[in-house]
Amino acid sequence: MRSPCIVIFGLILSPCGWVLDLTSMMVPHWRTVHNITGEDPGMVLYQGIWHTCSYYGTLSSISCDSDDEDYFDHRIIETAKRMMVASLIMTAIGLAVATFGVRCWSPRPRWTGVCLGGFVIVCSGLLAIMPVAWYAHVLNDISSPSTEMHLGVCIFLGYLGGIMEVLGGFVLFVAIWLYGHKGLEPDPSTLEETQWRPWRISA
Repeated sequence: MRSPCIVIFGLILSPCGWVLDLTSMMVPHWRTVHNITGEDPGMVLYQGIWHTCSYYGTLSSISCDSDDEDYFDHRIIETAKRMMVASLIMTAIGLAVATFGVRCWSPRPRWTGVCLGGFVIVCSGLLAIMPVAWYAHVLNDISSPSTEMHLGVCIFLGYLGGIMEVLGGFVLFVAIWLYGHKGLEPDPSTLEETQWRPWRISA
């Protein structure tokens, strides 16, 4: 029996959100700082939760480090690290559980596994949204060498990735109410094809 389209949709949407959250976590583009006093006018400071990078437009060069103690000592940075890592791990676990529940090797889905995996993925999506939302809220409170600051691309990637995970996990979670009670008996014509028979030797 083929898996319902809504389940396939959830299994596609969730990994896409995971990739966006991973990119958001690793790339130093949560905040951009311009017009830094005493620096080249073309310099732009890109700040993330793991390291910061200074881009010199006039020289077309970039250097990265994690030595800005005033920036990294803010509580949102350490909290964001932990929550983003936890979100990625939870999404991976949820996808593993949901994939096992959907099955490609048995005639009937294990809806409890699909539902549980979807619930875990929803929680991981919310866990990814919270730190980026908090960072955006306290953007101007975090130590900065300039007053001209803007949200970075990674904030929007984090939002988008978290939303995709929430949607993907939600459709997996509700699939048990849409299809689980129906039983979804397999098509007799395909049942034989889904059963593994080690003693059966084809010519």
